[in-house]
Amino acid sequence: MVDRMVVVVIVFGGLVVVVVDRWLFSTVDWVVVVHGGGLRGGGGGRGCSIVVLGFGGGAWFETSHILGSLLASSPLLSDAWSHCCLASSSSARAPFVVTHAPDATYVAFSGVQGAYGGGGGGGGGVFGEVPIDAAGDGIFSSLVDRSGVRSESVLVHGEFLGMFMASYGSPEFQMLLTRDTTTTTPLILTGHSIGGAIASLAALSLLASPSRSPHAKRASPPSLLCITFGAPLLGNKPLSDAILRARWHGKFCHVVSNSDIVPRLLFVQIAPIAHQVKHLFDFYHSHMIGGGPVHRFPDDVKAELYRYVAMQASAATANEHESDCVDAFPMRRLSSPYSPFGSYLFCTREGGATCVDCPSMIAHLLWSTFVMGAVEREEHLMYGDLVAGVFQRSMTRSDAAGLNEGSCYDAGISLALEGCGCAVGRGAIMESRELFKMAREKGVGPNLEAARLSIELSKKTPHRLQIEWYKMRNDYDNLSYYDAFKRRSSKRDNRANMHRIKLASFWEEVVCMVETNQLPPDFGRLRKWVYASHSYKLLVEPLDIAEYYRKWKTGEPHYMGQGRPRRYRVFDKWWEEAFGGAKEGMVRRRYAGLTQDTCFWARVEEAKEWLERVERGGGGGGEEEGVMVLLERLRGFEEYAKGLVGRRQVSKDVVVEGSSYWVWMERWAVKKMELGL
Repeated sequence: MVDRMVVVVIVFGGLVVVVVDRWLFSTVDWVVVVHGGGLRGGGGGRGCSIVVLGFGGGAWFETSHILGSLLASSPLLSDAWSHCCLASSSSARAPFVVTHAPDATYVAFSGVQGAYGGGGGGGGGVFGEVPIDAAGDGIFSSLVDRSGVRSESVLVHGEFLGMFMASYGSPEFQMLLTRDTTTTTPLILTGHSIGGAIASLAALSLLASPSRSPHAKRASPPSLLCITFGAPLLGNKPLSDAILRARWHGKFCHVVSNSDIVPRLLFVQIAPIAHQVKHLFDFYHSHMIGGGPVHRFPDDVKAELYRYVAMQASAATANEHESDCVDAFPMRRLSSPYSPFGSYLFCTREGGATCVDCPSMIAHLLWSTFVMGAVEREEHLMYGDLVAGVFQRSMTRSDAAGLNEGSCYDAGISLALEGCGCAVGRGAIMESRELFKMAREKGVGPNLEAARLSIELSKKTPHRLQIEWYKMRNDYDNLSYYDAFKRRSSKRDNRANMHRIKLASFWEEVVCMVETNQLPPDFGRLRKWVYASHSYKLLVEPLDIAEYYRKWKTGEPHYMGQGRPRRYRVFDKWWEEAFGGAKEGMVRRRYAGLTQDTCFWARVEEAKEWLERVERGGGGGGEEEGVMVLLERLRGFEEYAKGLVGRRQVSKDVVVEGSSYWVWMERWAVKKMELGL
């Protein structure tokens, strides 16, 4: 059995050469793209780009090679940088500039938007973080989980959010929100420094805007790309996870230089160095604006600032030795809540570039490349030269020392490290290499776990079919399978219970793995699992309700209050994110095979108790409720149930004579006559 396989794809002009050291493989687990490296003795050609794909290990790199190769071999980065310079120059009086080019529309956000002090902009945590929904107006509603399924809040930097909101209210930005979604012209949002963080928030608001429109609720995200240069980190890990779940991570590319301190600033607390940070940004802003006096930034202050950031980042990571289940390998977690998202293009002055989209590896490379780099305060202002070097290097050939390694696996790691400016043999580099290799020892990655669950799901089909047969048999006998299961009076009922328990065990495992991040972040958006979980819920939840009320006693909490298993709330969330909820107005021509409201029988049980309390004269159950309140609830349920039955969104076993719902309707009709209702 092959434990590892690496494929190297070398592109010379229009010729594609594939080199494989193993032929047995299953799933692509990681991808590295290195531009600026070539093959010794390789054939001639106009430029060379190397793509290294890893199989059989943890999910380190996934799709960043597509974005990386596109950007490095095209003038897109240079064009985006030009628009950033225009937005930050003294000639621009607005926080962002919109330029309509023949092939794209550029929206460049200025990197000079007030004085940045690293704080939270009027509140927030130690690192200046605030909830993203503090923006209000439901701007980022699709990123906020209000179902209670996920406990952690999505946080972003408070000052950056405030700067974005100042731009969001402008008429020019509102025109972007109402932009024709059918247009084929790409929208490219870009920004340098703080402008990059604001551009990311703008991109997220545009991506989320279709879900806020009642006329385009399930519209596809707009065709846009966000490119940032030297941008600081924006939000916490739940934000990164939400972007992954929405499958938006491929729309963000962050260009980072090895010696640029700004993308690393929020890995440490800014309060102790707020004075130095202010001087640093004053220095940057005076250069960006141009045409005026340049703010001085003494060398001793610069050295103190860089030393503090490097030392604090190193200390914060040195105490973590074990990974939580979020990461595929033991990544030393930073104390800062901020986490990268999207793809990061690490660039060097020599023209090397490595594109990475694994958040844990990005965080490690941000730290390791910075502590090994030279102290260059001007590096934050030199992205024009860096992207020009990357483009030039991608069009020429050079030696790739990494290909002298003993295997393609080692060559891929060497090329990745060399591309981001790491010299082979240094201590931190050896540690980085070990992090790559350690991923294999941590076991299979999320994609392989998802594949394993797919196989397990197919093995559970007989249990589902047995429960379907159980329902069909009760339908044939003109019985409600809910009531039959609740009575549990035959061996057939007990066999159905056994299959119910086995299915519940499987789906509990799935939900547990989702909540502990052992599966891909967008697992709950995969249509296969959305449909499978919904079908399971429609078929089996009525049996879970029957089991609950089989043991229920008067005065105990109802199923809808505390008895509903968590897995069903998770499945509701998946369905809502995929389809926007049930189509309540749809009328069927015949009764549904399964009742569309899976909690219908729980509502029936609650209505039965309300009716019993009315028959006793109100109160009861330890509550002090009047008869009028109970009657109002009963009328509300009657209207709701009649609506479902009228639209035929219930199974025919609901209205069969003798079912719990049929009995309740008979008793309620008698009581209404007695009360003259």
